[in-house]
Amino acid sequence: MLEWSEREEEQMNETVKTILARRAIRNFKDKAVPEEVLETVLECARFAPSAMNAQPSKFVMVRDKAVREEIGEKAKGLARSFLEGLKKNFPERYEVINKRFTDLADPVFYGAPALLIIVAKGDFAESSAALAAENAMIAAKSLGLGTCPIGLAVGLGQDPEVRKWLKLGEEEKIKVILAIGYPDEEPEAAPRTSETIWL
Repeated sequence: MLEWSEREEEQMNETVKTILARRAIRNFKDKAVPEEVLETVLECARFAPSAMNAQPSKFVMVRDKAVREEIGEKAKGLARSFLEGLKKNFPERYEVINKRFTDLADPVFYGAPALLIIVAKGDFAESSAALAAENAMIAAKSLGLGTCPIGLAVGLGQDPEVRKWLKLGEEEKIKVILAIGYPDEEPEAAPRTSETIWL
């Protein structure tokens, strides 16, 4: 198999380039994202495939700074509980994440000016929300934005106050949270280690 650097130029169209250039961004500029740009990201998320076309996802875009900060404070508490478990089983990852809590004012959402919270319910909630998130991240990258999936904060869906803020139904659960904004860094891609089998 050819390395990407050896492939023919016609295979490297804009879609492929965007997918390969996407990175998780953990440093955002202090710059608001226009509503129409976020709406484009949302529309791309809505057009993601879903199992049996169930379309179980609901999208909550949080731009209000006060709401973001309140959610962030609750997320910090959850994250610290998570870190205690991480310390024993994955000490190297613990050190990396714990350092963010020491060095950053916003160690969960990294100062992102917008959060896309993907909520879903039903049998196909997990896969459908993940597909929508990927569409959103690729669309955001194509529009000059950066994103970061925030796994530490997904447990916020268990907090009654957060559920009220987000207007979650009884069976709805937070599946994905994306921090979105203009990137203030250009991280290198981590080495890819996934195995590929051709039959």
